[in-house]
Amino acid sequence: MAIRDSRAWSKKLAGLNAHALEELSRVHRRNGCQSMADFWVSKGWFTVGSSGEIILNKRPRWQSEADVIDGIRLLAKTERVEPARISYGLLEENGFEWAIIRFFGGSHYRAIRAAFPEVDIQPWELSETPKGLFDNPEERKRATRWLAETRLSKDPRDLSKADFHDNGLAGLLHHPEIRGSPWRLISEAYPETKPWELKRMPTGVELSGKELCDMVVARAGELGIDPMDLPRKHVPGSILKAHGNSILNVLIAAGIATEEDMKYVERRGARKSAERRSMMALHRN
Repeated sequence: MAIRDSRAWSKKLAGLNAHALEELSRVHRRNGCQSMADFWVSKGWFTVGSSGEIILNKRPRWQSEADVIDGIRLLAKTERVEPARISYGLLEENGFEWAIIRFFGGSHYRAIRAAFPEVDIQPWELSETPKGLFDNPEERKRATRWLAETRLSKDPRDLSKADFHDNGLAGLLHHPEIRGSPWRLISEAYPETKPWELKRMPTGVELSGKELCDMVVARAGELGIDPMDLPRKHVPGSILKAHGNSILNVLIAAGIATEEDMKYVERRGARKSAERRSMMALHRN
């Protein structure tokens, strides 16, 4: 049974006297806390009014961090809620607001971590991700690595938008600095990863000449061929499109082919076209 607010509990306990309060305390000592009410009684946070009525202090006298930890653990048990699902609102409703400010600097996450160290809860696993968490690039990196290495055991190059959405990290994906791009998160957390190594080349990514050269050499090396012989199908479509759908233009931009190579190919193409026209003319005659 959770303590929702002082008014409701003062009303609920109206009519109880000091003897009843003592009896509740004995139950606590004998059997351990069975409810949040028992816990609060054991800490002396119910007071007896002049007429014998029970009054719940609006600002209970939390004596130590250990008191807060005991209370949060009991709250999870009595409310039957998983640690990660304990919201700030639930803690506030049960009188923990001041304690969290005093002992945990106002951090709901720090309080939950202290109460359940064995669970190793990450801040993005909470029902409410701490405000501004992903403004910190280091937290973004940590969350991306956690998703790839711990949550999914997946090659980070294969992370998709669905992976972030399905694992409680939609807020990370749609942070203003990320703008819905898994590639921005992957490159931030794994700077050694190259965009062409992903299953699909990220939209809007432009490669420098050196990066193009690295890509062509790497792809050719995988095939065991000379970079000049790299087939079109092994170059991402967006890169080909950015270079006039010409593999030779890509090779020139990469510094592997030269303008002379382009002229040679053009001359060879023109010669072949002339030969075809001559053959067709002979066939007609």
